Amino acid sequence: MGLEGCRPSMTAIVLAGGKATRMGGRNKAFLEVGGKPIIENLLDKFKGFFGDILIVANEPAPFNQLPIS
Repeated sequence: MGLEGCRPSMTAIVLAGGKATRMGGRNKAFLEVGGKPIIENLLDKFKGFFGDILIVANEPAPFNQLPIS
């Protein structure tokens, strides 16, 4: 029996608080892989496994538009 359709009462914490110095100041979370930002790919995967998802970032404003509750 798999966990599909079951959302355990666990919380995922995504650490997205780097300074992006090696990326020339560009936020890695929003780089696209396969036509979609990395952070959105990650959230899509996590939604099936975690009841809540928290994103910890130095600058939270860019993450406000993400589809998480």
